[in-house]
Amino acid sequence: MQHVLDNLSELPTSTGADETDKIFLKGLMDKPIVKSLAKAHERLEDTKLEAVRENNVQLLNEILDDIGPLVGTDENVTELVGILKEPNFQSLLEAHDIVASKCYDSVPSTPEMNHSSVNNHMPPVDAIRMVGIHKRAGEPLGVTFRVENNDLVIARILHGGMIDRQGLLHVGDIIKEVNGHEVGNQPKELQELLKRISGSVTLKILPSYSDRKS
Repeated sequence: MQHVLDNLSELPTSTGADETDKIFLKGLMDKPIVKSLAKAHERLEDTKLEAVRENNVQLLNEILDDIGPLVGTDENVTELVGILKEPNFQSLLEAHDIVASKCYDSVPSTPEMNHSSVNNHMPPVDAIRMVGIHKRAGEPLGVTFRVENNDLVIARILHGGMIDRQGLLHVGDIIKEVNGHEVGNQPKELQELLKRISGSVTLKILPSYSDRKS
């Protein structure tokens, strides 16, 4: 910023700026608020920002589990639960977790990784999503699965079911993990697992739209 101020008088005539424009710009840049903003920007550029944690979706579900019994008995808790269950808020946490979990260090190349058939089956890191849901034991999700290329893929989402209401999953999405455990390739086993689970459920998925991007 100081460099700009020092060289205002040397602005080329091709910019179309006359002396009045230069005086106005200098006065603007000399304002304390502008200087403070410039200093803050410089400090942010020199600061490496890191996420405090990567699993905020799981933390959110744990909080909802803990305060859920108080809904209806305390208006503040009821309001808080309403905010935490907002789809936009949950999507924001999912986006944060995805960015926070990225690894920006380059991975050493190996012959196996260079093999085209292997590369074709490795999804990009930013394609993976973490989806958090909250359910009661025995509560149906309203979704069916099929096996495709040895992966479990969402085949159908029932209208009005939990998944349909939340809008976080879509037909064609590949389910990779449930609560950190790989799901295998047996649709019935996955259905039974999801039916038994209660409380927080975190799904790692490869969204169907990732194929359309390539």
